[in-house]
Amino acid sequence: MSRVREFYEANTWQFLLVGSGQAIHRELHGPGVRGRAQALDFAHRLVDEQLDAVGVRDGGRVLDLGCGVGAAMRYLGARSRADLVGVTISGRQVRIARRIAARSADAARLRFVEADFCDLPADLGTFGLAYSIEAFIHAPAADRYLSQAAAVLAPGGRLVIIDDLLAEGADADEPSVQTVRRSWHYDSLLTGSALIRLADRAEFDLVEDTDLSGYQNLGRPRDRLIAAGQPLLRRAAPHHRWSQMLVGGHALQDVLQRGLLQHHRLVFRRR
Repeated sequence: MSRVREFYEANTWQFLLVGSGQAIHRELHGPGVRGRAQALDFAHRLVDEQLDAVGVRDGGRVLDLGCGVGAAMRYLGARSRADLVGVTISGRQVRIARRIAARSADAARLRFVEADFCDLPADLGTFGLAYSIEAFIHAPAADRYLSQAAAVLAPGGRLVIIDDLLAEGADADEPSVQTVRRSWHYDSLLTGSALIRLADRAEFDLVEDTDLSGYQNLGRPRDRLIAAGQPLLRRAAPHHRWSQMLVGGHALQDVLQRGLLQHHRLVFRRR
């Protein structure tokens, strides 16, 4: 995970600068969404739906695996009485998350831990719900991520993964897919069927699989500007980390628009 740590240590402030200043995942323009703020919260809503399913809304423990700067935790904390723990590989993200959370009325129920979600601290305890929003994809070993999640979830607890999947039958060696993998550190880019098989081995049953691809806001004006600048960005990419990421972002737009990658929410139940 050292490459992922370095990636977020270097780029979190830039994600926040070009994003909302609070969340670093993509917008989803799902049913009922009005405006950008609600689009950023849509993924949070998809996790929030599971609080009642596992009975933790009025008290219990929830784990964010790859919490970033804590946007999802703050959303859930404001709508429940659960205790929320967030794990991120980036010390910078922990510091930012703590600083933002300190201004929240729910600060006492939000805890941020610098750790590898493929090697969780032994003292985390047990949770009723765990989730990852655009973080599972960075796991160097998907089976290790799933076994660690299973180890901290109580029987009947749920795991929610919101992330990109390789479309069934898509060519994993297609050049744009490979560019995305290199630029964004997509170390666990799996098909849905492959992920479900690995989850089964880790004692998880699939509860729900929802394709969110149609809710993405692709081809925005800034995306078109980045597309137009690709010749210059490709020349700069070997020497400039941000240029490399913009090349990867253009490739990500390409594979999402062509359907080679799909954005899904998968809900698993711990046996």
